[in-house]
Amino acid sequence: MNKSVRQAIDCYKSVGKNFYDILFEYAQQDYVVITPDAMILARLNPTHWHIEFAVGTGFLSGFLRLMPKDSYRPLVGWAREMKGKPYRYYKTETLRRLLC
Repeated sequence: MNKSVRQAIDCYKSVGKNFYDILFEYAQQDYVVITPDAMILARLNPTHWHIEFAVGTGFLSGFLRLMPKDSYRPLVGWAREMKGKPYRYYKTETLRRLLC
């Protein structure tokens, strides 16, 4: 099994959720990228991209490169819930400059 998928399963299980249900929901209407080394689940909101889940090497730079051009938002936001960190917003262009 893909390492990033295994990590997602374990992470969601630890908070009482089924990863496959979340994956199915995101695959229907949002943004899903899974590679051998990384995974990201993201949702386009009116003002920003919301990253629901991300794990692996290069997930953010990969997301920024693959972000649909017609869905550009000036902000990307996420929380590091497993580490108890609050939700934060980052400027898309700053992230691109630093990571891509």
